[in-house]
Amino acid sequence: NFRKYVSSETAKVANDVEGQVRLSFRVTSKRVLTDVTIEKSLSEELDDRAKQIVLTGPKWVPAKVHGHQPTDGFALVVVEFK
Repeated sequence: NFRKYVSSETAKVANDVEGQVRLSFRVTSKRVLTDVTIEKSLSEELDDRAKQIVLTGPKWVPAKVHGHQPTDGFALVVVEFK
């Protein structure tokens, strides 16, 4: 579902540049995204848009210790603009 969401959101962006923005971030045990970092930039405008897409998207499921206890974790996402 997340891939479909990202594809539909990037399709709304009118731009002449194609490529990928790579973002990393922390998913807290409370399902909040923090520490968003651009790992691979495309342009300032598209970097900001990719960050907005990830932050306003569906809630993330936190990592779990031993499959039970929610804990903070990290994620890496690639947002592709076509």
